[in-house]
Amino acid sequence: MNQALKQRLVGAVVLVALAVIFLPAVFNGGRHARVEAFKEVPPAPAVAALVIEAPKRPQNNAGDQVTPASEMYSMEPKPLSTVEKIQSVTKTTAVVGKPELNSKQHPNAWVLQVGVFSDKAKAEALKKTLLAKGYRAFTRSVAHDKNSPDKKAVTRVMIGPEFEQSAISKLKLTVDKEFSVKSIVVKFEP
Repeated sequence: MNQALKQRLVGAVVLVALAVIFLPAVFNGGRHARVEAFKEVPPAPAVAALVIEAPKRPQNNAGDQVTPASEMYSMEPKPLSTVEKIQSVTKTTAVVGKPELNSKQHPNAWVLQVGVFSDKAKAEALKKTLLAKGYRAFTRSVAHDKNSPDKKAVTRVMIGPEFEQSAISKLKLTVDKEFSVKSIVVKFEP
């Protein structure tokens, strides 16, 4: 095929393509076909009105006592009644279970380690708080803690001892929740 014939064929194909694209617009009169973009919005559904009743105060029974909010959230400690003092002392000094002795003739017992502090004042403050709450708390000073990276002297705050591991496990749950700590149960060493 010679070069002139190729150019004529290419030109004819280009003209046919342009005619296919532009002729429909010419015969349509320049108007675009109208496509309905939005449909009619349906009417709003019927919704029943919500009626909210005013809050009702519950009726107090004759034996119920209502504590005012100002007393519930006061930061000052309330004086203990005689019964509460007795319960507090009992809670502090009660020993449950019969101790078994190990090979060193020491009792097999468990303690709850609540915290480890390098500052002895902070350890004493926590111990006082625990004692005020009725727990049998004590501190132990250690020359250096094997878990401490700098091998500094530390003071451990502990609660116990208890002769039954189940009792100290229950105590752990209570202390962890009350003081927001992660205490650990360890063997008691006198």
